[in-house]
Amino acid sequence: METIAAAFKLEIANHFTITDNLLTLTLPDHNHIKIQAMLVTTRLNTNHAAHIVPRDHHTFHYIHQHDFTAENHSLEKLLLHNLNECRAYIDDVCITFLNAVMCDGEIQFFDGTKYLITVDAES
Repeated sequence: METIAAAFKLEIANHFTITDNLLTLTLPDHNHIKIQAMLVTTRLNTNHAAHIVPRDHHTFHYIHQHDFTAENHSLEKLLLHNLNECRAYIDDVCITFLNAVMCDGEIQFFDGTKYLITVDAES
């Protein structure tokens, strides 16, 4: 959740709140999205430490908005509008910033630790 929260602070314009394992995002229509990280499996292999190695300084979603024809075009923070945009952004964050394997919302670090990332509309 620390990595997801850091990415949101850096790149997302929506209002959001963070607790230990839950980020609640407010959409422009005032609905809410819950993003949660739940531990599935603890460390199995003590030979490899789980570590975060950013592959880039920003996500693809953030960089993609850049107008490469303009001079000194600053990048605005992204505004997420719906559940699908939020899910796509979370996938981008996990792929860009985590040194881990991601499949169907499950992230496995090289030490065997697994988390399930869920992104759901708040009911």
